[in-house]
Amino acid sequence: MPVNLNPREQAYLPEIENVLRRAGYDTIYRGDADHLLEFTIDEGPINVLTFIRLADHGRVVGLGEGRASGPPLLNRNRILADSFYQALRMFESRLSRPTPVYPSYR
Repeated sequence: MPVNLNPREQAYLPEIENVLRRAGYDTIYRGDADHLLEFTIDEGPINVLTFIRLADHGRVVGLGEGRASGPPLLNRNRILADSFYQALRMFESRLSRPTPVYPSYR
C-alpha cells in the first residue's frame, strides 16, 4: 500500500483496501510485497483526476481512472468523490484475482 499520500488520498485508501481484500489480496503497508499499488488524486483548478493501478512485477492486474469537473469553490468534495468512485468502480471491475503461489517440488 502506498505510504506517501496526501490527506485526501489517505481518506479514500481504506476503500481501495476493502476492494483488494474482497478480491483476495492481502494488503501490506511496509516491507516487501508482490504487488505495487499506485494511487493518486490530482486536483486541478477545474478537474479532479483519480488514478488507481495495481501491478504484479510490472504486469498490470488492476487499473481504474476517474475524472470529474466543476467550479473550484463549489462542491469540491463532491467533485473529488465523483472522480474517486468512478476510478474505484473501474478498478474493481478490471481487477484480476491473485494467482495462488504453490511450492515447487523438484
